[in-house]
Amino acid sequence: MGDIEAFKQSPGPLGCVNVKEVAKKLGFKTDSSVLLAIRENKLPNAFKTSGKWWIPSEDISSYLDNKKKNVPIRKEWSAPRKAKEKNCLDISQTLEKLGCKKKSKIRRMIKEKQLPNAFKLSGRWWIPLSDIESYENSLTIPSGYLNTKEANERLKYCNPGAITLLITKKKFPNALKINGRWHIPLKDIEDFEQLKKQSEMKIAYSGEIGFQELREFIEIQETIFRETKQLFLDYCLIQANNISGSSAYIKDRINLFKRFYQRIILEIKKEIYLLTPEEINSFLDTNSPLVQEQKKIFIRFLKYTHSIKDITPDEEIVLLKERKEKADSKDIYAPPLFHKLYKYVRNIEIHTAMAIKDRYYANMWAYITLLLTDFIRGQDLILNTPTIHLQGLNIKNINWFKTNTLSDFQSQSIINQLYIHFKNKRSSKTKSFLTFVVAPDLVHALATSLVICELHRKDESADSLLDTFFQGSYNTIRTEGKDRHKKFFNQLTGEEDFQFGSQKLNRSVATYLFYSITEDDKYDSELSLHLTQTARSHTKAETTAIYIQTTNKDGSINRVSHNLFRRGHFGWLYNYIILYASQYKAINHDLEERTKLIESARQEVAPFSLENLAKFLESYQRLVPLNNKSTSIKNYLQDIYQKRRSVISQLLNYSHNDIKDILINLAKGNFPSKSEHAQCLIYPNCKYPKLASCHSCEYVIPQNLLLIQLKEELDRLIKSIDSQSNALLIKKDTKFLLHALLIWKEARLAFGDEMVSSFIQTSETWKKIENLAHKLPIE
Repeated sequence: MGDIEAFKQSPGPLGCVNVKEVAKKLGFKTDSSVLLAIRENKLPNAFKTSGKWWIPSEDISSYLDNKKKNVPIRKEWSAPRKAKEKNCLDISQTLEKLGCKKKSKIRRMIKEKQLPNAFKLSGRWWIPLSDIESYENSLTIPSGYLNTKEANERLKYCNPGAITLLITKKKFPNALKINGRWHIPLKDIEDFEQLKKQSEMKIAYSGEIGFQELREFIEIQETIFRETKQLFLDYCLIQANNISGSSAYIKDRINLFKRFYQRIILEIKKEIYLLTPEEINSFLDTNSPLVQEQKKIFIRFLKYTHSIKDITPDEEIVLLKERKEKADSKDIYAPPLFHKLYKYVRNIEIHTAMAIKDRYYANMWAYITLLLTDFIRGQDLILNTPTIHLQGLNIKNINWFKTNTLSDFQSQSIINQLYIHFKNKRSSKTKSFLTFVVAPDLVHALATSLVICELHRKDESADSLLDTFFQGSYNTIRTEGKDRHKKFFNQLTGEEDFQFGSQKLNRSVATYLFYSITEDDKYDSELSLHLTQTARSHTKAETTAIYIQTTNKDGSINRVSHNLFRRGHFGWLYNYIILYASQYKAINHDLEERTKLIESARQEVAPFSLENLAKFLESYQRLVPLNNKSTSIKNYLQDIYQKRRSVISQLLNYSHNDIKDILINLAKGNFPSKSEHAQCLIYPNCKYPKLASCHSCEYVIPQNLLLIQLKEELDRLIKSIDSQSNALLIKKDTKFLLHALLIWKEARLAFGDEMVSSFIQTSETWKKIENLAHKLPIE
C-alpha cells in the first residue's frame, strides 16, 4: 500500500504537469476547462497515460503567450487540418460518400477491418480516402460470379441456406463477400458440379461385369491347386449368368465369392474334389474357418465339382442349422396404428404443402401410399415405379398445387399409367409378375404424390421417380428410407416413437388383406391366402403364409381392409357370384361398398321397360347381346334379360365349393377369355367361338383394364357405322356397339363416372354417338 501511495504522489513525466496544476497556472476555475482546451487542440501535445492527462510545459507557455498576444490558435495545426492533409474523412463524411444511413455501420466496418487504415485522432475516427476507394471497388461484383440465390437455382437445392453452408465448409474456396453478400465464381460452381456428378455416378453393375472382376481377382491369387481354381471359375460363371437383382445385391454376391475363394485356397491341402468326409465336415462344423454364407457356397461348389468329376459321395452333404428368426420378424402394425397410418397418408392438405418443398418428403409420401395400397415389396416399388407423363394435365410447375388439387379424372389418368406400366414387370427376387392394384380411396393421394414427385424429378433432371432412396455408386436401396425421408411421419400425432419398416408394413397389409376376404378365421382361407400370394408375387403359398399373422380385428380396420383390396373385376355376373358366395355362409355384409355392389347386381337383372332408343341412350344406357333373330332394340333387351336369367339359374345349381372354386380360379386368372382383360365363366367351352371378342357374351367377367381396349372398340364401331351405307353391316355393328356400351355402363356403376371417364371420355363419346343416331336401326 505504501508503494501505491508513493506512486500517486510521485511527479509526472519530466517537464509535464497534471490537469489540476495546469488549471492553477492558466487561471481556470475548474479542471474541465483544461480538458476542453485539450479537446480543442489548444494544448496540442497533451497526452494521457495511466488514466491521467499530462501537459508539457511548452504547451502551457505557448498558450499563455498566445493569450497575452490575443492571437487565435492556428487552424492548420488542428486535428481536422492534420487529417485533411493526410487525405482523410471523418465518419460523417465517409457515411455521406458511401451512401450509408447509420454511423454504426462505418464503425462496424472499421472494427471488421474493412477500412484497415482508419485511425483515431483526438477522440475522432478518420478514414483515409484510399481505404474508402478500395472498399468502393470491392462492391463491384466481378464478372463470372453468382450470388447465393443464383447458385441455389443452378444447383437445384431446396433449402436457400444450403449454399451458405457449402461456403462455410470451403466447398467454394474463392467465394467473395461483397457488401454483406456472398458471391461465388462460376469456376468454383462448375468444379463443385463435376465433383457432385462423380460422387453420384451410378455404376450399372451386372453379372457379366461382376464375373470379369471376379476372374481378375482369382487370377492374381496364388495357389498350387489349379483344378480347383478352374472349377471355381466355371462355377462362378454359371452363378454370374443366373444372378439377378439390384446392382448393390450383385456386387455383394461377387464380393462374397471373392472372400470365399480367398479363404478356401488357404485352408485346403488338396484339390477340393479329393477332400475326405472328415475334411469336408471340418469346413462345416462350429470350428470351421468359413462363416455361414461361405459354408453354403462351399456345399454348392462341392456338389458342382462332384458332378463335373462324376463323383458320387457316400453321404449327402447338407448344412444343418436351425433357422433363427428375428424377434420382430412376425411383427405387424396393430389395427389402430395401421388405421391411423392409412388415414394419415390420405391427408392431402397436410402432405401437399410439405411435399412441394422437399423431394424426399414427396418420395416418402408416394412410397408409403404404394406400400399401403398394393404390397409389392419396397425394393420393387422403388426400382419399377415409372416416371409420370403430365401431358394433358395442364400442370406447368410444382407451384400449381399451392392453389389447385387434382380432379378425379386427372387422378385416375395417372393411376392408369401405373396399371399399364406394371403389367409386364417382374419381381426382382422371385421373377414372378408384379400384381398392381390401387385401393379406391387412396387414388387421389397416390396420384397427387406421384405428380409432385415427377415435377421434382424433372426439376433435378433425375433418372428415376423415387431415386432419393438410392445411395452409393451401386444404387444400394434404402427401403426403410433415410433420416430426411422419415420427416414424413413428424405430423403423425400420438406416434412420436413410430418406427417405419417396409417389410413390417408389407406384412401388416398382407394380414389385413387376409381378413378382408375371410371376414373371420374360418371362411374361405384358401382364397384369401391365394390372393395374398398373388399380390405379393410369391410363387409358393408356404412363403406367403409367413406374412400372414393372427390378430384381432376391429370395425375400423375391417372397413379399411375391405376397401383396400376391392378387386378390379366388375359386371353383373361377377356381382352375383360374390352375392351367392356370401349367402352360403350368411355373412353380414353391412359395409357400404359391399351393399352397393349387391344392390347394383340386383338392379342389373331386374325387368325394365323402354320406349325408344333415344331414351335408352340418354337414360339407361343398357344394351343387349348379339342375336341375329332379334329385329328391334326391344327384342335385344328381352334377350339380354332372358340370357342373364339363364346364367343365374345355372349359378343356383352350384354348391358352396363350386362357388369357392370359381372365385379362386378367377383370382388366379385361370378363366382366360379372348379379350385380354376379362375372364370367361365357362372357359374353355366358348359359347361364341366365331366372335373376335367377348364383349357381347353373357359369361364374360370384365376387369377394369378392359376399358382401355373398350375405348378402341367403341371408336372402331362408331367410325364403321358412320362410314357404312350397307344396312345389314350397320345393323351388325350396332349390336356390337350396344354390347360395348353395356360394359361401359357396368364399369360406371362399379367404379363411378369420374374414374371411368379417365379411360373413356363420356361427353366426347356420346357426342359421336348422337352424330350417327339417325343411322341406328330403331324399329
